Amino acid sequence: MEPPARSIQDLDSATDAELVQSGLKGDERALRALFGRYQREVMLYCAVSTRGDRDHARDRAQEIWARTFASLRRIHPDAFRGFLATVTRNVCRTRGAQELRRRTIELLVDLEVFEAEAPIGELESKAAREERIVLVHRVIANVRDPAVQAIARLKYLEPEHTVDEIAHTLAMPRGTVCVKLMRFRAAVRSELLAALLADESWRV
Repeated sequence: MEPPARSIQDLDSATDAELVQSGLKGDERALRALFGRYQREVMLYCAVSTRGDRDHARDRAQEIWARTFASLRRIHPDAFRGFLATVTRNVCRTRGAQELRRRTIELLVDLEVFEAEAPIGELESKAAREERIVLVHRVIANVRDPAVQAIARLKYLEPEHTVDEIAHTLAMPRGTVCVKLMRFRAAVRSELLAALLADESWRV
């Protein structure tokens, strides 16, 4: 004779293994109990991994729980907590790498905006502008040519200058400014592409 189904009170005090076993038998209350037991920890991890972005954190948490419950039959009931932690880390790491790639590719695309004389400030969000400024500072630090450094600061840092304004400010021919800007953009591209290549999850 099978034991009677657990009541809600019993579920609250049940072990993870017991809840997993009940969940595998179709007891949705057991699955809800597992979710309630660990949802705060999972959400906190996701919030930290997304730097406080609630929408992205919720998306990651939903994916984590969906993957976890879909894999219940493949894990030992006693290993639920460890399995959930592994899924949480893997999802957040993967999604974080994808977000980094997305931002890196966007910056590469933004170089086409840099090449135009359109006012960058009107096209960028505050976050994108801050990220671009950090990147420009990093690349400038590795550039040996003082003229390229000066031109890049005037062109891409605030306040932003046009090529003509840079040529006037530095008393330099406009053609020279354009050539040195091309060199700087090439350095930026190299920096971004190196970051993409260094990302293991990009490789297949």
